[in-house]
Amino acid sequence: MINDAMSSRVNSGGSIISGSSTEFSRIEADKENIQPLKQGRSANNLVKALSLNKETRKEVLARERDQFEASLDPAQLEDLDDPLDPYLKYLDWIHTNYPSGANTESGLIQLLERITHDFKDDDYYKNEVRYFKVWLEYVKFSDNPRDIFHYLYKKKIGLSLSLLYESFANFMEVEQDFKKAEELYQAGINAKARPLNRLIRAYENFKIRRAQSSQVQKRQGLSVLQNPSGGGLEMAAKSVPSRSSKAFAVFNDSESKPSSANDGIWQHLDTIDNSRKENVIRPTSWSGEKLIQQRVPKGKEPNFEVFRDDELRFPVTKIIHNPGKRTEKFDFNFDLLYPDKEEERSLMEVLLLSRGVYYLAKKRKPERTLETPSKKHTLLVDAENETKLLNSPTLTFYSRQSMKEVLQMLNQPLKETKVNDEEPPLDEGLSDFVTETITNHTPATPKKLTNDDTGVLSSPFVEEPLHSEPGKGDVLINPFDHNLQKNLLYKQSSHFSHYDNYHQSTTKREKCTILRNLLKPHAAPIMGSRQLMIEFEGETFCFTKQLGVLDKAATYLSEKSDGSAAAIKVCSPPVEWEYYILKQLEVRAPGTFIKVIDFYKFEDESYLILPYLKHGTLLDLIQLTSQSKSIKLEESMVIYLTAQLLKQVSILHSISIVHANLKAENCILNLTPNTKPSYHDLKLIDFQNSIDLSLFPENVRFSAQLSANTYPADEMWSSWRHEPDYYGLANIVHMLLFGRELGVLKTSSNNIKIRENMPSYWQRELWNELFKVLLNSQDLDCDQGAPLKLLAAKFENWVNLNWSSCGLSKQLAKITDFLDDQRKRNKI
Repeated sequence: MINDAMSSRVNSGGSIISGSSTEFSRIEADKENIQPLKQGRSANNLVKALSLNKETRKEVLARERDQFEASLDPAQLEDLDDPLDPYLKYLDWIHTNYPSGANTESGLIQLLERITHDFKDDDYYKNEVRYFKVWLEYVKFSDNPRDIFHYLYKKKIGLSLSLLYESFANFMEVEQDFKKAEELYQAGINAKARPLNRLIRAYENFKIRRAQSSQVQKRQGLSVLQNPSGGGLEMAAKSVPSRSSKAFAVFNDSESKPSSANDGIWQHLDTIDNSRKENVIRPTSWSGEKLIQQRVPKGKEPNFEVFRDDELRFPVTKIIHNPGKRTEKFDFNFDLLYPDKEEERSLMEVLLLSRGVYYLAKKRKPERTLETPSKKHTLLVDAENETKLLNSPTLTFYSRQSMKEVLQMLNQPLKETKVNDEEPPLDEGLSDFVTETITNHTPATPKKLTNDDTGVLSSPFVEEPLHSEPGKGDVLINPFDHNLQKNLLYKQSSHFSHYDNYHQSTTKREKCTILRNLLKPHAAPIMGSRQLMIEFEGETFCFTKQLGVLDKAATYLSEKSDGSAAAIKVCSPPVEWEYYILKQLEVRAPGTFIKVIDFYKFEDESYLILPYLKHGTLLDLIQLTSQSKSIKLEESMVIYLTAQLLKQVSILHSISIVHANLKAENCILNLTPNTKPSYHDLKLIDFQNSIDLSLFPENVRFSAQLSANTYPADEMWSSWRHEPDYYGLANIVHMLLFGRELGVLKTSSNNIKIRENMPSYWQRELWNELFKVLLNSQDLDCDQGAPLKLLAAKFENWVNLNWSSCGLSKQLAKITDFLDDQRKRNKI
């Protein structure tokens, strides 16, 4: 029998719970599976937990778990005086109903991680003893307790509690690091951690144990055991190197030292499951698998000598040095095909030579020359009227260089071609990037100019922007051409060196593949992984989550060593164009657009570091509000956001920049609730495809493939200038209003309008004028952003008049709280 005193225990709140007398035989069969707790267990509760059958127990526990999960809802926790209490009750319930401790069913480790994470930045709970005991329980399940103690020290968790210094010092004592343990005791005493008397007694006991340990190490061991350490058989077993069956020895960096508390890499702590993922073998099918069996030693077989033919001398190689090109190596007898002072030979001629009959064919009849209008070759005509080609074409190996030369020959213009005299004269070299002119659609052929010093293609735009005569035809250019952007940036490269946030290196970084493999789209953040830490000029960035991905670029959320967040766009190969556009925006419209923090260009990758705006993109807002039942986007809030979009794009056009990729995912939010409109809640991002019109002729128009949702799906523009930005704006506003992408119709007057009919209570006049301008911009003068500026003024005027009556301030605060809550749920 177990009496009441034996079955009593102390719960997490500190109160004593006593149970009735319980037959020990009822739990004896399961005693090996019961994990002991420091405060003990209630035998009565153990009987209740183990007596139910499997199915009933599973249903009861699932129902109770749902109740505890509901009690942890952030909305309920905000009204509690002690938000930690529901977590501790949940933890106590797991201890009671899952005696075996941490397993897949109990969720103990996951709950411990939630508790430690949710309160790690709360100053009130950092030195709360109940919260710190949760950390100590979590340490027991970690493979790296040292990392956790360093993390606690860095985050200033438990610095006023003796438990931190005692636990950390005990761990270092077990690790035989007595010096570090003594430093911890002294640090706790100097900090006057509570209770101080207990910490002083623990320090005195430690000094006694250390003195005894040093005496034991000096004492000689028994000669029979051959164990100089004197630690007995157990220590002797440790001192003898074990014979491992492993094919290689795992490297143990005994010289590595624990990072100091100021390193900044302990801002995040990796989860236990994530830290062990490399040691988890994923289940696979047995089909096709091979079981490795122990090799049976075979008898010694007789050695035999391998025949070697000394007369053959292979391989025969030929190395050719080509001035200005890569050295070539051929693994065959090159001289047979290209003998000195002779013409090249075909394989058939080499065969005839090897048989000694080729010279007979060569001596037969005198040759005579036949000429044709298209080709000139020497033909050999013999008595039997058999013709053989002697001056054969040069053998060309297929390579990128040869293919490039052939294409250049094919693309050369005919000298007889004459261009219409009415076409406006173009500066020399403009044809590098001109596709055609709108007047007569005559294709222009590239004529490449090379800078002798750098090998970079030159362009008329590099030296001076071209200004052709107006009214005589527009120049049509592909603005996304890689060589064009390269030439445009070549002139600007000298200015880049004057920027403090521009950094260039000739080394390779080789991090892009690792980031893409570890940080997947829509995956949970990974905290504290050393593989995801990159240092830029002494400052460490820890990449935690992927925010967006393109074909050759991806944007990641990262945290600096000081705890501040940043968004980093990684491109491979490196891309400087977006940095150039952002610097132009900073100079031409200071304080209006997002500002570059730093730009690092390496040989293989580039890193564009930007401020992290915490509330996500417009696309995130649209998707979250469409799925939520508690919050919706009101029309008045859409008008407020549309006013900011129109203002941003109008300023962009007024400084001669075309975004060319306006989408909801390229509009970032940083909401700030206010009593009056600020018009600073939205910023445009992703300027990788943007165009600087100041680098092009005044009459330029563009022809290139555009991104989806920036042009009508059933219509392809032959040329464009500002039209993609207008259509992209219309699509974004349409998604804000209707929650789906834009669909258009053509009217009888050949104008374009949206498919949907607007409700009568909406601001129809405002919306109709907006879509009429945005969808029919081909007939407007869009330079300097004049049409958008007028629309922005009308929308801002409506917002200013109706800000209070429509409750926009409350709506903005509600949306801000909603997005903040989503960030907490996703642990961002």
